[in-house]
This record gives sequence, structure tokens and C-alpha cells, in this order.
Amino acid sequence: MNTTLKKKIFKIIALLAVCFSCQNNNVPDGVIAKDKMTKILIEIHNLEAKIAVQNMPADSSKMYYYKLQGEIFKSYQTDSSQFNKSFKYYLGQGTAFDNIYAAVVDSLSLQEAKK
Repeated sequence: MNTTLKKKIFKIIALLAVCFSCQNNNVPDGVIAKDKMTKILIEIHNLEAKIAVQNMPADSSKMYYYKLQGEIFKSYQTDSSQFNKSFKYYLGQGTAFDNIYAAVVDSLSLQEAKK
């Protein structure tokens, strides 16, 4: 095989690799955007903290939690199914999940510092 042909084949393979790697970065349909997911998680963690300090029986606090969680989802035009799908997707993305939770922790820390 001559050198020119080898270079052309290498360029084609490199181009295909770039194209396929770009496709893998696309978020699947039905997955909540990162910024929206971050906001939802912040609200959910605030809700968990609110429930934790209530002096309620476990079954009542669980019902109260799910009621308020549903209201959070509704305010973001989503539901538990889409949230769970999105959470599982980002969990499998490593860095994206780490970035989301870094933003969540930063926001919760700022909220706590303001108290």
C-alpha cells in the first residue's frame, strides 16, 4: 500500500472517530438538561432536610415528602419517571454527574452560610 493511500485511510478513520465521539455526547431524548437537573436536586435536598427536622412518624413524613417532591417536579414540568431516567443517565456519565453535584453542594453550602 502506498503512503498516500495510507494517509487517506487514516484521515477517514480519524474523521469517523470524531463523528462517532460527538454523537455519544448527545443527551438522549427525555433526559432533563443539566442546569434544570441541578436546580431540581437542590430543591429535593432542601426538602429532605426540611423533612428530617420534622417530628413526624416515618410513614407520615414519607407521604409528606412524596407530596412535596411531586410539587417540585410539577414546577419544573417533569415527573418522577423522567427525573429517575435523567438521574440514571447522568450517574453513568461520570464527569457530568460530578459537575452537577458539585454545583448542588456549592449552592446548598451558600444557602447554609446565609442562615
